[in-house]
Amino acid sequence: MEGKVNILATQLNENFKNSTILDLFSEYGKRIYVPKGIIVQASQAKQKASKYNATIGIATTNSKPIYIDSVKDQFSSNLSPSELFSYSPMGGNAELRAIWKKEMIRKNPSMKDCLTSTPIVTSGLTNGLSIASSLFLDKDDSVVIPDMYWENYNLIFQERFQAKMVKYPLFNQEKFNCKGLANAIESVKANKVFVMLNFPNNPTGYSPTEKEAEEICEVLISLANKGKRL
Repeated sequence: MEGKVNILATQLNENFKNSTILDLFSEYGKRIYVPKGIIVQASQAKQKASKYNATIGIATTNSKPIYIDSVKDQFSSNLSPSELFSYSPMGGNAELRAIWKKEMIRKNPSMKDCLTSTPIVTSGLTNGLSIASSLFLDKDDSVVIPDMYWENYNLIFQERFQAKMVKYPLFNQEKFNCKGLANAIESVKANKVFVMLNFPNNPTGYSPTEKEAEEICEVLISLANKGKRL
């Protein structure tokens, strides 16, 4: 019903009731949920021993896609029917996402003991930013970004979500401007602030040094401890 949050969304929000993240969600972020309809039924059907399954997207027999031979003939013989014709799952291929997460932890050992989901596949950076913005940005929320930025930010943050873009100079004497970042965040009157850090920076190609990265972390943690919800 209009004006009410679906029971499934309410149950999801319960998972975050003792954390900061519930306050950071946009109104849309608090309302969105995965419906227990065809998508969930398709997942359940996969676990059942049945000869035929046409729950979602494609039809299968004995867990293998049903296909037209003349279509398969157009592809490399090295690829199996399952690789060619399987329906793309939400978020991307589960096996690939699990490997992706392992690689993230291997390359970033400090993530080992962090509570982290498997990565979600998106249709590129624009789509990823749009999804994140829909979950966390409401009209008139503030997005802190450097003064050198990708022009699509205007379309995503300002035009689509009607947020305010708060800019700071990217460089201070040819180094990342940590003080400028801190000042920009502190200038936002609201406690909730969306901070956009994208490296290598577009258009300059700049990435912080290890020392600068540590300083950025210190800035964000310090401001969070003062009450900013980032």
